[in-house]
Amino acid sequence: MKTSMLARSLLLGFLPILIFIVVEELYGTVAGIIAAIALGIVEIAVIYLKEKRFDRLVLFDIGLVGALGGISLLFDSPIFFKLKPAIFEFFFCGMMAVSLWGRVPLIQMMMQRQMRGTGLAVAPDNPAIIKMLTVLFFLFLFHGALTAWAAVYATSAVWGFISGPLLYILFGLMFLAQFVKMKVRRPATTSSGLRPPSPSTERRKRIAAPRLPLLSLSRERIEVRVLQSEAKVSRAAFLILPLPIEGEDQGEGF
Repeated sequence: MKTSMLARSLLLGFLPILIFIVVEELYGTVAGIIAAIALGIVEIAVIYLKEKRFDRLVLFDIGLVGALGGISLLFDSPIFFKLKPAIFEFFFCGMMAVSLWGRVPLIQMMMQRQMRGTGLAVAPDNPAIIKMLTVLFFLFLFHGALTAWAAVYATSAVWGFISGPLLYILFGLMFLAQFVKMKVRRPATTSSGLRPPSPSTERRKRIAAPRLPLLSLSRERIEVRVLQSEAKVSRAAFLILPLPIEGEDQGEGF
């Protein structure tokens, strides 16, 4: 599932909550629940007329609105309807838990279905997808627990803020943190537009580079040093070898 599809599903699920808060404030709890259910039915109809299909995630979300709204009307208590966002998030957490730690990659299968016809494949063991699902799992788990608490103990206004706008604020902070992390890890470019080599690259270059002599001598200097060495050898031989005595037959031995 693409992130845009998930955001759209969450937004469509928040609209009945918003209608409930407004209508409940004006006409009471029963009117607010009926208005939320009616809006959910309208959303399903509009999506079907526009796309000629039913979005399963949106259909499940709106179905929860109708079911829990009907239970709230039956028991004359808005708590069941207010628990709808938390139940939806816990359900989504269960799907992500199966995808992360189970043997059936449900979320990856939904993402692949959304990308059908694009020629792109979604690998279930893709590290980026695994990381994203892990972050979303804990985000929805925290927000769902907070929404359930607000449904039971907080006012309708506080519950409305926690179940809706707070979730989008958390999403924004998550994407902002990812953006800053990418900027920090990315090396800065030079004036020529090229990225400087990393320290590991420089280290590999130093290891692979041939070791050059500390002193580089020109050809002329080498020749001079060779001549100086030959002169020293001749001088040493002159001092060591005995000189012949005049009048002595040089063909004889000592």
